[in-house]
Amino acid sequence: MVLLNREMTRYSMKSGCLYVDFRWLGLHAVVRFHPWKPDGLTVQRLDLDRGVWVSDFLDPGLILLQPPSQDARDQTHPVHRFCLHIPSPVRNRASAFRHLQTSLLQVLARCDKALQLFEHTPLLLWLILERSPGIVNNIDLLERLLRLRMPGILNVLYRKDRPHSGPGIPGPFQKSHVRFLRSIGIREGNIEELGLIKRAVQDDVCVHRFRHCNDIPVLSLAVWQYFEGVDEVVDVLRESSLLEWLMERPYEFGYEAKALTHHVACNWRDTLRMARQLEDDNVLHAMIRCRTKEELQTMHDLLTDRINERDRRARREANLRPFPEPPIPGCDGIIPLRSFEELAEEGHLMHHCVVSYASAVREGRSYIYRIISPQRATLEIVGRGPNARIGQLKLARNAEPSEETWLQIRQWLDGFRRSSRVRAGAAGSS
Repeated sequence: MVLLNREMTRYSMKSGCLYVDFRWLGLHAVVRFHPWKPDGLTVQRLDLDRGVWVSDFLDPGLILLQPPSQDARDQTHPVHRFCLHIPSPVRNRASAFRHLQTSLLQVLARCDKALQLFEHTPLLLWLILERSPGIVNNIDLLERLLRLRMPGILNVLYRKDRPHSGPGIPGPFQKSHVRFLRSIGIREGNIEELGLIKRAVQDDVCVHRFRHCNDIPVLSLAVWQYFEGVDEVVDVLRESSLLEWLMERPYEFGYEAKALTHHVACNWRDTLRMARQLEDDNVLHAMIRCRTKEELQTMHDLLTDRINERDRRARREANLRPFPEPPIPGCDGIIPLRSFEELAEEGHLMHHCVVSYASAVREGRSYIYRIISPQRATLEIVGRGPNARIGQLKLARNAEPSEETWLQIRQWLDGFRRSSRVRAGAAGSS
């Protein structure tokens, strides 16, 4: 929480303390920050029932410092006046960290070794505070930890919890892990970014992948971590030029990085599946050379056209048996595609590879529906009877539908299930 409201804050020139009164927000709490020196930014909470101040050892989650470009508080704001007593180099560096900012300032005020570490490897100090929050109030323990070399500190923090990136037990942390931490540039300094860094520094494959990078945007780690646990088809994407493109995007938030990576991964999987159906061994090599999502999309569209044309020819040349009855009756706005021609037309109109599902439809494993509203979309239903469920729901070019569209499809499916149960009950009673 950024302290912007002047009315809920007060700075005491006599004591140097900052008071934050949350009763302005309807909360039953008052907090007092003691000055940088000599009290080390101690935080106390007022026991409103007894009228006494008690020490608060948990990070209050309040943001005292903001980067100058984002700080809307003027020079006379109580928080600004309080923070002027914090050394300028510390203010400038610590303002980049929103999560655990108070804890960070406390250890910097109380421990010279922490101050030295913060000057050249600030993310390591951030990780220490996340892993051992109580260390803020045990400076002797912190100083003993900081006497270790930095790889040794990482070993103390994470050795037992490190994920296995290969056969056997992961080895000890090395200087390469420290260089990796120094290369990461945080954006918001929030808990999401801290989580990305924490997972990345324990991943030897990730550290090795970025070993030559001097400036790693923190949200590019979200792209890398998307591939944890994915199937081998998508994992090949990490070997392509597209990975560099994904990591270099100017993301604002981690979810944007994950959403774009997911979209590219889905296109990658579909493109490779179509290439295998066409028995075209050259496509994978061309995919690996794709440098942007637009190049992959162009390849996807070309293969879509090829496979649609191939299947249109096959339909003309062979008397294919008609599709079975749809597992769920259609309705206004949800139309079952009852023939190969309708399926091929849907793939052509929507620029995706739905025609490749023809065999699954004939075998009763899937069924395809044309969605007219609230958005033009294509729906796959997997299974039949009470086991029928949504397989995929995509707009043109495999774009993601809106929540309104998802809601309408779920309501349609739920209505079918209710009516099926009623019919089953009536049949049982008779």
